[in-house]
Amino acid sequence: MEYNKQRSMLKVVLLMMIMMLASQSEAQLNRDFYKESCPSLFLVVRRVVKRAVAREPRMGASLLRLFFHDCFVNGCDGSLLLDDTPSFLGEKTSGPSNNSVRGFEVIDKIKFKIEKMCPGIVSCADILAITARDSVLLLGGPGWSVKLGRRDSTTANFAAANSGVIPSPISTLSNLINRFKAQGLSTRDMVALSGAHTFGRAKCVTFRNRIYNESNIDTSFAIARRKSCPSANGSGDNKEANLDVRSPDRFDHGYYKQLLSNKGLLTSDQVLFNNGPTDSLVIAYSNNLNAFYRDFARAMIKMGDISPLTGSKEISDSFPESSIVTGSIFYQVSERLLGQGTFAKVYYGRSILTNQSVAIKMIDKEKVMKVGLIEQIKREISVMRIARHPNVVELYEVMATKTRIYFVMEYCKGGELFNKVAKGKLKDDVAWKYFYQLINAVDFCHSREVYHRDIKPENLLLDDNENLKVSDFGLSALADCKRQDGLLHTTCGTPAYVAPEVINRKGYDGTKADIWSCGVVLFVLLAGYLPFHDSNLMEMYRKIGKADFKAPSWFAPEVRRLLCKMLDPNPETRITIAKIRESSWFRKGLHMKQKKMEKRVKEMNSVEAGAAGGSNENGAGPSENGAGPSENGDRVTEENQTDEPTNLNAFDLIALSAGFDLAGLFGDVFNKRESRFTSQKPASVIISKLEEVAQRLKLSIRKREAGLFKLERLKEGRKGILSMDAEIFQVTPTFHLVEVKKSNGDTLEYQKLVAEDLRPALSDIVWVWQDEKDEPASQRETEQQEQQEEEPL
Repeated sequence: MEYNKQRSMLKVVLLMMIMMLASQSEAQLNRDFYKESCPSLFLVVRRVVKRAVAREPRMGASLLRLFFHDCFVNGCDGSLLLDDTPSFLGEKTSGPSNNSVRGFEVIDKIKFKIEKMCPGIVSCADILAITARDSVLLLGGPGWSVKLGRRDSTTANFAAANSGVIPSPISTLSNLINRFKAQGLSTRDMVALSGAHTFGRAKCVTFRNRIYNESNIDTSFAIARRKSCPSANGSGDNKEANLDVRSPDRFDHGYYKQLLSNKGLLTSDQVLFNNGPTDSLVIAYSNNLNAFYRDFARAMIKMGDISPLTGSKEISDSFPESSIVTGSIFYQVSERLLGQGTFAKVYYGRSILTNQSVAIKMIDKEKVMKVGLIEQIKREISVMRIARHPNVVELYEVMATKTRIYFVMEYCKGGELFNKVAKGKLKDDVAWKYFYQLINAVDFCHSREVYHRDIKPENLLLDDNENLKVSDFGLSALADCKRQDGLLHTTCGTPAYVAPEVINRKGYDGTKADIWSCGVVLFVLLAGYLPFHDSNLMEMYRKIGKADFKAPSWFAPEVRRLLCKMLDPNPETRITIAKIRESSWFRKGLHMKQKKMEKRVKEMNSVEAGAAGGSNENGAGPSENGAGPSENGDRVTEENQTDEPTNLNAFDLIALSAGFDLAGLFGDVFNKRESRFTSQKPASVIISKLEEVAQRLKLSIRKREAGLFKLERLKEGRKGILSMDAEIFQVTPTFHLVEVKKSNGDTLEYQKLVAEDLRPALSDIVWVWQDEKDEPASQRETEQQEQQEEEPL
């Protein structure tokens, strides 16, 4: 007896817990969920659905069916939209959905438009709910208040979709009642929702048995349907017929009137009126349109409450091979490290919902706070939110935990523009295209009072279609950064690309400074080398201050004129972007743009060393070793011949600070021509080790100056003699940075040498390689301990 009481009490407690959970889930859904974050959501969805239904009225039924199938399998979670992956089979190809559900392209179009307007905010599950309502409403049916706030599922359930949870077209009445009851829907709800068959179509294979073998069917109706649906299986299976003969393109109650006349097309339709318990509801709905509309709307709201995923799941700091969920966006993050620096790592990831590739930048919050860069992070976020433009790398979402900040950004598979320029000058039409896109992006940023301040080929990325994307706004400034004189005063940027007024530290106009940098970029694109270049930093600054450069002979006269105006050392008389657009070279390119932009950008031709060297009359071109624009600006060494390494100045620290460098947000790792490592050994020990390794690997030391070693193989490789530079930079007397960079020869041969020979040989002096996934052991252990202890914000 006591045992039975305990069991009864346990049942009551469990029932109360289930009811509480259900009410909590339901309470989290509300119509105003996106009122602040995406206020135009309903308008955008309505417009897309309206156009789709206007083109094809049947699409209304298809969109409604998507929502029905989605909710009945795993709950209203958007799982129906997921394609097959290596880890699961999607629900699209399940028996009930295959060749049945359609309209995915409409959902994709809505999602695309919403993401442009409200990136990372609205879930696909909520879009399905809104489109279902709008499809009914636009075809004359009732409206209802759609509750929102669902999260999207990260997985699908192919087995569940095939388990019979979705009623088949040959279902019996008891089967229908039980299937709907399992979803928390009443018999009245089931009959009302079946009224959705007042529009839409069905395939012959779903109603063949009814029109040939069932007796409770109007004879003339069956004969008419047989004309388009042969009796033999496999013959005409996909031929379609309207579910509602009289008004197939309107949402009304004609469906129920057909049932009264035994003209239900599907077996599962006619069982609703076949001397059973639901006959009275069919009669009521056939006589009272408003009663049908009322009950249908109520049933749709209830169906939308079937097991929604609500709330938000915080992201974890253990990024590799994990899924992160925030709001409505889900990302799968791989162990593929795209870039790494002092403060940040960038991983390759993808959106589970759209399969779109993304770059996820992970910033160590404690480190940036210690060095006072948290305001710079905030400014970078603000700038990237403001600067939404086709030629600017897009920031999709920002997330945070107790110790990490995460940027989810556009993934630029094409890599840096620098990689193309390093091969030599570009063709005029290709250079014009990139310059045109750069000017468009910079002009847009300036219109939003955003000044980049570090424009250079390393910060210009290329997407899959080789369209330019401006990146790395870590040094950018907003209008509110100006002082009372209306000018910016922070000296930053990469020396070879900065304007004279920035170097002079007297305050500068961010607009004019960016235009100068764009001029330097244009010169580099067309020449293949920098306009201002010297082994002595002060001499290079002198040349910049006087705009002392010489254009090569192949520059067209109109390009020379434009460059002289852009590289005007006087910011007051420097050309504006409006005038750049009016220049003859710019307009000439616009005239040819329509024709040339239709063709795929061809591979850039390499400039022969002699041709480039022939124009090097004033030292502005490549050095004797073929060095073009340096990947980190034009880092220089003193002219003495001592073994003392170069001290890093402020500009070098900025250029080498990969913590905010977005270079590496691309897929082709085989283009990498340099490696950097830090060492806690004295310079003398590093130099000795490099000499020892060079001897062991049979590399000759071709040239050595202040901290710079020129190493070269004795035998010729596939693309000539493989040579590389190893340069040592002193950060502090006991902390050095060493950069190894290929200067000649085959890239794959160089990478093999570094990976298989050089790295292992230098292991005893290396503290950490900058492009390595692993940090120093002590730091790695500390981070692992932090990850175990911390909780998400």
